[in-house]
Amino acid sequence: MNNYINMDDVGEEKANRKVKDSVFTDLFKDKKYALELYRTLHPEDTSINEGDISIVTIKSILMEGIYNDLGLSVRDKLLILAEAQSTWSENILVRMLMYAARTYHNYFKSKGITLYKSTKVKLPKPEFYVVYHNDRGDKPDILSLREVFFNGEEAVIDVRVKVIYGSGKNDIIDQYIMFCRIVDAQIALYGRNRVAIENAIRICRSKDILAEYLRIRESEVIGIMEELFDEKEILKTYITDIGNQREAKGKVEGKAEGKAEGIEETFLANLANLMNFGYPLEDAMDILKVPEADRPKYRNALGKNQSSSPLLSAQKF
Repeated sequence: MNNYINMDDVGEEKANRKVKDSVFTDLFKDKKYALELYRTLHPEDTSINEGDISIVTIKSILMEGIYNDLGLSVRDKLLILAEAQSTWSENILVRMLMYAARTYHNYFKSKGITLYKSTKVKLPKPEFYVVYHNDRGDKPDILSLREVFFNGEEAVIDVRVKVIYGSGKNDIIDQYIMFCRIVDAQIALYGRNRVAIENAIRICRSKDILAEYLRIRESEVIGIMEELFDEKEILKTYITDIGNQREAKGKVEGKAEGKAEGIEETFLANLANLMNFGYPLEDAMDILKVPEADRPKYRNALGKNQSSSPLLSAQKF
């Protein structure tokens, strides 16, 4: 009898059709590439095959729309990976904690296991990773919930996340990071449109970067990315309209102090939303027409080092 944890049918979120794959999740939900991913993270474990891997991605842990968190059950391990955008945020630690708790809940529920018996349950060992596409700079190898949120003081809970920046070894993670960088470069040249996507795919295939996946799934990749571009533009328009409405309401009511506070709160919320959809902070402030004199306080509030790039966000490609 197989004593390993198989969570293929774990996941109460299966029916949520509003949630869509990103390229990240579309790539690694294929067990062939999931196996390559596992072997990159655990080169010492040569006995694992595709049959040992279950995809346990939860599709609505924090958001509807396009998602990019990945869950893998590999024998007695639970691997949770998040894709970082060009932005850096230590809030990923909280996301990982929530994701792990939900995955464990789904596992016990699917197996009909109760936690109120005296017999110790079998618990898969968790591993947390985040894949970061931009230059590493002085960013750490490991993020710790205790260090980041509790100043290193003793806490009853901790989460440690390994940050992957790429190794230069041309493994599956390196290739995905290179794919993202090529996409970013093409967007910078041509904007968020089909031309940029098709050029990126052509360049990647010519350089043997995710070549097989992009050959087989080209139309799906184009569709995923076009939908992501559309969602970003819709959000951008919506946020701009909401900001204008609130500012106009403040003027009509003639409450100067309340108006100022409301506008500031609106700007902060809207800037954060735009950044979570991949807009650098400076671009987000341009979109919302933040006055130059007010920009330093928003840079300070949203991260001093984010003037040219955003936050560990919940979506990429």
